[in-house]
Amino acid sequence: PPGRLSPESMQDVLRVYQLRLRALSRLEHIKYVQVFKNDGHHAGASLAHAHTQIFALPIVPPRFAARAKVVDDYVAHKQTNPYQDIIAYETKQRQRIIDDNSSVLAFTPYASGWPLEAWLMPKRHMQSFAEATHEEIAEIAKSLLILLRKLNSSAINYNFFIEEGVSKNQSWVLRVYGRDVISPLGGLVAATGIMINTIPPESAARA
Repeated sequence: PPGRLSPESMQDVLRVYQLRLRALSRLEHIKYVQVFKNDGHHAGASLAHAHTQIFALPIVPPRFAARAKVVDDYVAHKQTNPYQDIIAYETKQRQRIIDDNSSVLAFTPYASGWPLEAWLMPKRHMQSFAEATHEEIAEIAKSLLILLRKLNSSAINYNFFIEEGVSKNQSWVLRVYGRDVISPLGGLVAATGIMINTIPPESAARA
């Protein structure tokens, strides 16, 4: 499991992500590159071996295009960047922070949609994860391992993925979703897509 990697090995994994993001993003017909990791059967891992998946897509997924528009509208309306505003708010609140270093903030988002959902957000504006420096990768790896070691030690399946910025106003965000924390998704979620999260983000951060 990723949580068993050494900090040096996790840094190597993250640098491979960067190399593939750069190579695939240069292809003319590719519009979006998605890196994701499934850990455990409940997270969709069909093969029990160390691997990450990466999809190079000819379209921008509609969900990400919609988020880009929201971010652009926010910047136009408020003249500030929402990612920096989130970092400032969470740092001031200090209720949902998991790890905080000079490069990245790891926290459980205020309106968490998934149980034990956590975000790693860069403190320096970077539209793509590929832009992170050697030093930033070391700190990202450290924060990510804190999360993954806790989940693996508690036998909790999870997904993590890097959401790349579609708009120049967006920063990448590494998102982690706990998958088998509570009972399977119920009827309302299946019918409407509205997520019901019974674990408050503050409790998730403490855990």
